[in-house]
Amino acid sequence: MKKYHFYLLYLVAIPGILGSKQLSLRVVSTECETTDDSLVKFDRCSVDKNAKNQMAWNVDLQLLQVVRTVEIEAKLLRKVNKKFQPFLYEDTVDLCDFLKRQQKRHIFWGRVYKMALKYSNLNHSCPFDHSIVIRDFLFDDDVFKALPFPRGHYLIDLHFMLNSEPKLRIKFQVARQ
Repeated sequence: MKKYHFYLLYLVAIPGILGSKQLSLRVVSTECETTDDSLVKFDRCSVDKNAKNQMAWNVDLQLLQVVRTVEIEAKLLRKVNKKFQPFLYEDTVDLCDFLKRQQKRHIFWGRVYKMALKYSNLNHSCPFDHSIVIRDFLFDDDVFKALPFPRGHYLIDLHFMLNSEPKLRIKFQVARQ
């Protein structure tokens, strides 16, 4: 059964929800793990300073077999009293279907994909039969400026189902300043 929760995401359409001062989002740390080294392997998963002295995310993911289907479950959690707790957003998307159709009903995923395209080789639909490379990925403040979440620390937790089995998990800790 497909899990699909959409908590207040339509608020992205409301301009100025954060007031006149723009807040920025920066990557603090990342953690990447795989459950099947025979299918995928991380050669790199790190947050490093780029040429402009900004903290940027970098990934080299080797696909050791052809990946025909990809589903991503994304959760946003907020740090409250030293613990991360669910906050505002949880969603599952069939990445192959999304990339094939560029569906307009996925407002959030459309924005994230446009942002990620600048930094990665994810420029086609499934199947994937090559390594995935992401270089100097920065969160674009324009994409996130209308999201209704205040200053603080957040965790973006991504679970990837590859070929219908859970294989990858990527976590970002980000700070909204």
